[in-house]
Amino acid sequence: MALSPTEDVLVINSTNERRAFQRMLINAPVTLYQQQLVLEGICHDLSANGMGVTVAEHRLDVSQPLRVSLATHSNQLPPFEAHARIIRVLEQPDGVLMAIEFYSPA
Repeated sequence: MALSPTEDVLVINSTNERRAFQRMLINAPVTLYQQQLVLEGICHDLSANGMGVTVAEHRLDVSQPLRVSLATHSNQLPPFEAHARIIRVLEQPDGVLMAIEFYSPA
């Protein structure tokens, strides 16, 4: 697995991974919206079809869609927003890691 830095982002290129899109390793705040619930988390990796997010506690309903909003470092660019669903939840010592899959732009 080769890591190549591009500004604040690391792009993962791997020949053994079965991914359709490259993943970028980032460490950025993300907001998750599901009906009336709003959760703040940290996006650890981002690709064209999903992201890995850590939240302090898992209170989202995995059967329900959600909207994600990932802030940019620029005042000239709007946040990235997409409709998504949770496809995997993993308890971690520092919170809950969720694999989130996008299904359309918000």
